[in-house]
Amino acid sequence: MTKPVIYILEPSKVGVQHLTFLESYLQTFLSTKRVSNIFDINFVASKKTIDKLDKSKLNLLKFTSILVIDPLKRRLVFKTIIEAWQVLKLILTKKRGDKLFITCLLPTSFILIEQINRFLRRTGIFVVLHGEIESLFDNSDQSILRIGWWSRLWWKSRPLSSKIKLIVIDDFIKDGLDNICDHSIDITVVHHPIIPIKKDEPKNLIPKICFVGYRTKNKGYKEFLTLAEKHPKLEFLAIGGEVVENIRTGEIDILETHDDYLDAISSCTLAIFMYTEGYQATLSAAALDALKVGVPILALDRPFFISTSNHLGDKLVAVRKNFSQVSEYLINLEYSISQRSESNTLIMQSKYSMKTIAKTLDKIFLGDE
Repeated sequence: MTKPVIYILEPSKVGVQHLTFLESYLQTFLSTKRVSNIFDINFVASKKTIDKLDKSKLNLLKFTSILVIDPLKRRLVFKTIIEAWQVLKLILTKKRGDKLFITCLLPTSFILIEQINRFLRRTGIFVVLHGEIESLFDNSDQSILRIGWWSRLWWKSRPLSSKIKLIVIDDFIKDGLDNICDHSIDITVVHHPIIPIKKDEPKNLIPKICFVGYRTKNKGYKEFLTLAEKHPKLEFLAIGGEVVENIRTGEIDILETHDDYLDAISSCTLAIFMYTEGYQATLSAAALDALKVGVPILALDRPFFISTSNHLGDKLVAVRKNFSQVSEYLINLEYSISQRSESNTLIMQSKYSMKTIAKTLDKIFLGDE
């Protein structure tokens, strides 16, 4: 007898974009023995994404490659059409009992899918909400040319009777959406899994401080450089965009693989996140990468970091209110050789563990729709 299928669809990202998120979710799906015994699990994504995955941990998955437009190319109209089409194809072809779990979706695509499914009335469809919903918490004016304008339009136009179920990846996001919604809305939390990787403890004579991620607006890269100037006895590295740059020497090393990227973070004593805005309704993938390899975090008090610190504690996620407090933390920096094994144990006992999230997935896919 043919098993029903859970299609895990990534129609929006390519290559290493969201790779930690995707690998963690896929491993967690496979760890849910009840779900994986009842369903076949098919990961549908761009070939570039599938090629980047660590297949040794995903040998029970089926893979289907599709066309995905790179979001960095900023071809919004074309990308919206292709993205919505990839979703619609699976909605139309999935059989009774099959589930569709969409890991990321542009608001422009989501508007189309919501309106089409008003008439199709298909169930068993789940969409994970990401940073595109940040604008829902921002009261500033948004141009129609910005993605935030479309996020607001999706939120306002979403049918109250929508059959598409919403998933967010942390409790503080659900709480935020509940607070801005003037009617009851069904939102499920499926936490972002953090699957610790055991790395060798760094044997640095000088503590290494790293910036992780792309040097985009509001991520505090200028503040990071200022910290490097104020603390000449510490080593500062910028990791992201497939390179590692030594801030002191200007030396740049190429990161050829995702493992190289994680190794670069693992070599550091502390990861700093001087985010000045945003992260009220999304997580920092770069911060989760640091936690994954046991590197503690120091961050400004954005909602994501406050929430994570409240759950994991100040030793693992230290939150400070301003630049001066962050700088003071570096002056008094302490690092225990046993800290990484302690952080791994803490994560494996937390709401971010595969064991905890597997129970949520059992409830979603084996309970009532």
